[in-house]
Amino acid sequence: MFRLLTSIMKTLIYNIFILLTVTIGISSCSHNPEWERLRYVEAIIDTDHDSALALLNIIDPNLLRSDRDKALYGLLYTQALDRNHQPIPDDSLISASVKYFSNTGDNQHCMIAYNYKGRVHYLNKNYPAAMVAFSHANELAKELDDKFWIGMTARGMADIYGESFNTTEELTFAEEEYRNILQSGRQPYINYAMLDLAGAYCHSRLFKKAIQLSEQITDSAILYNDSYLYSGARQIIGVCHTANEEFDSARIIFEDICSKGIAENIDSLYLAIAYAGCEMFSDALNVIPTNPDADAYLKLLAEYRIFKQTGNISRALCAFEQLDSITVRKFHTHIDQNLTGTIVDYLNLSQRTTKAELQAIRMRNWIVIIISTFLIVIVVGLSLLYRVQQRKKLDDRILFAERLQNMLIQIQAENTKASSIIRELLASKYELLEEL
Repeated sequence: MFRLLTSIMKTLIYNIFILLTVTIGISSCSHNPEWERLRYVEAIIDTDHDSALALLNIIDPNLLRSDRDKALYGLLYTQALDRNHQPIPDDSLISASVKYFSNTGDNQHCMIAYNYKGRVHYLNKNYPAAMVAFSHANELAKELDDKFWIGMTARGMADIYGESFNTTEELTFAEEEYRNILQSGRQPYINYAMLDLAGAYCHSRLFKKAIQLSEQITDSAILYNDSYLYSGARQIIGVCHTANEEFDSARIIFEDICSKGIAENIDSLYLAIAYAGCEMFSDALNVIPTNPDADAYLKLLAEYRIFKQTGNISRALCAFEQLDSITVRKFHTHIDQNLTGTIVDYLNLSQRTTKAELQAIRMRNWIVIIISTFLIVIVVGLSLLYRVQQRKKLDDRILFAERLQNMLIQIQAENTKASSIIRELLASKYELLEEL
């Protein structure tokens, strides 16, 4: 019976091995261009996001076979849209990626997915949801000790705090961003982390530090021929001078930016404010942008200063009232979002999740202990039963051997007795023959 079961098991294992080998061979030989493009996009997205987006637009997600490839496509597509400054209307695609990578324990991809989920919410001005996503990504990055992603997730949180006028928290996370990205050694991210830190210094009214750091960034921008970095650094220097009412210095900075063809609407507005501070009112009115995309607050601030200093009190008062209305609306918008409450809720949720995970681990350990104990009892019981059975078999064999030995002795005794009788009969016959 035992030999029959062994033979069946060997045949079954052999057939399964052959089936797996054939399946793997067929899978490896199958050609899936969508899968190949996806892997290539993942390899180049950090260095060539334009080409990455173009390739992702070619991929048909319906042809991706596995759930992992679909989740990776959602992550890469969201990442490519963000890198190329294209709008992302909702988080449905990236949320599916977050769910998959969370359930499969792929912390590396899960961390990146949470980061871009935070980016989607941030771009759509859903700051509480963005903060939760960035916080989760930041925790995963610290678990993995990934300096680059610790910095990038800290950047996301710094941006949210900056938009919400929480300058102390913004500076804290901007410093964390710069410290970690510097350790990662990755350019141009180091330069832009410096730019974020200089901006945080400026928002915290640490103007001297902001100007010193921005001057270093300006040198780096010239070295790397990065016009966007140059414009950002010079803009921070100009804003600092404007806040200090050093309007002549601010004018020089913003004239430099505008003369290089890299100016944005905000630069023209700051130049108008600087001109107004220097009492160059006609120049100030001429540089104020007329397009609707211009920052309404800065535009009204420039008009207020011009009208006030030129004695047009009614128009200055009108501009000031509109400024006040915008300020109140901005503060109410951010207060209503309850960013601090969201962070507290997230921390409480994280604590409850941790407790639940610990309880689950304890429960699992107890289940393992109970099952292990049960199996040990069964194994020990079966071992004892087997030993008893073997002992009984051995005792039966010993008893059987003793019986055989007794039978042999008895047979030998009977043979000896029979031999004696035969000898006596033969002896008597010989005597009878001798007498005859």
